[in-house]
Amino acid sequence: MKIKAAGDLLKEKIEFSSISPPENTPLHSAAEEIIEMALAYLSDGGTFLRSGDEVNALASYAYGLGWLDAGIYAGLISCMADIGFTTLNCDEEIPELLNDHLEEKTGRYHRMLDSAVRGVTPAPDKESPIFTAAIDIMDIAGRHLTEGWGYEQEKEGDNSLSSALWHFSYGYGWLDAGVRIGILSITGDRRLFTV
Repeated sequence: MKIKAAGDLLKEKIEFSSISPPENTPLHSAAEEIIEMALAYLSDGGTFLRSGDEVNALASYAYGLGWLDAGIYAGLISCMADIGFTTLNCDEEIPELLNDHLEEKTGRYHRMLDSAVRGVTPAPDKESPIFTAAIDIMDIAGRHLTEGWGYEQEKEGDNSLSSALWHFSYGYGWLDAGVRIGILSITGDRRLFTV
């Protein structure tokens, strides 16, 4: 997926999304925060893309999609478009002059997501159906950590690092949303999460 197309996908998903829980409920507030985060990262991604910073644009769009997809999965957001979850790679070549920036950000997001995955635990009781959701969100984040690491190790294709950053950012969005909506509890570094 091209970076601009990722932004277009995030925009489309937001436009076709609505908040599921009734107004004036805690779950409605949580859903509002998910939409706000997705909108903020859509805006940030557009700003970065217009300024020629494809690295931060890519990370912003992937992170926003992770937040939104986690909200859809949790049942807080309904998406009327039959788009499904985002499981794509970035197939856009980042300009060579941004290589150092891409390497630094990819490595940093790898370390941050690794710490974040190890720094959460399911919040609900094991007998609660929401416990399964917590496990699923942790598993999705862990799978994207592994996928990103695989691309990071390749370093052969022009797009391997951008695909790694895509997976790290997207998985991080899922995990951060899980913490924010109360499905996951932080046992590690709180600074890694939006709380």
